[in-house]
Amino acid sequence: MVRSTISLTAARFFSVEGLVADKFQRPLWQGLLKAPQDGEASPISRQALDIMTPVMTRLPVNDSTLKWDYQICRTLGEEQHNIVTVVHIYRLILRHSDLCYQSRELFIPQIASGLNKLGFNAGNTPETRALALDLIELIISWQRKASEEQVNAMVVDSSGGTSSWTIPLQVKESIVTYLVRFSLSSNETYSKPGLNSRHLVQLKTLCGLPDWSAVNIRTTAFARAFEMVCQSYRCRPLC
Repeated sequence: MVRSTISLTAARFFSVEGLVADKFQRPLWQGLLKAPQDGEASPISRQALDIMTPVMTRLPVNDSTLKWDYQICRTLGEEQHNIVTVVHIYRLILRHSDLCYQSRELFIPQIASGLNKLGFNAGNTPETRALALDLIELIISWQRKASEEQVNAMVVDSSGGTSSWTIPLQVKESIVTYLVRFSLSSNETYSKPGLNSRHLVQLKTLCGLPDWSAVNIRTTAFARAFEMVCQSYRCRPLC
């Protein structure tokens, strides 16, 4: 508690507009990115992280690897086996979705590659599976916003020379594959609040977005799930 309070006090001090103290601001923020070893970050620590994240976007950097968005992705990679820190950072991205939108080309591939870990790794909870759907909802929101921006840019630039980052096909396939696999998961998953039909709505929405309808899914990856479904029907009593 004392350490969290000190971090919050420091974050409030370093958040003063125009104050640049990279030597102190960066280590504080990087420390807050990682969840403590003894469990989930406290609300005070999360508040400090929320204060410092916009501050980091204002810090001038000469090395792109020191940029705030790169540092977030780097920490996700380094802590990929620490589910507490992974969840901690994903929730940060959700809380600062507008800020992270400009760096979606870094975050979306990271999110897509981490969905299976949130949804299907042993020991995960309904909360982590719901978080995976929250992240997919965020990607849908970002996609819609990007489409609107592109349309507006084309209206301004009638030459049609505008371009923006698009999600690679492989990343799209990972997201859709996760939702299909989620749809075929156990009945226990369906019984949890908030998980019932949300993934089906998301799957329908994604397939209706431009350039998503052509995403290919390898059904062989779900052969075991299909077998389990068929077996459950064969074992079901007739009356």
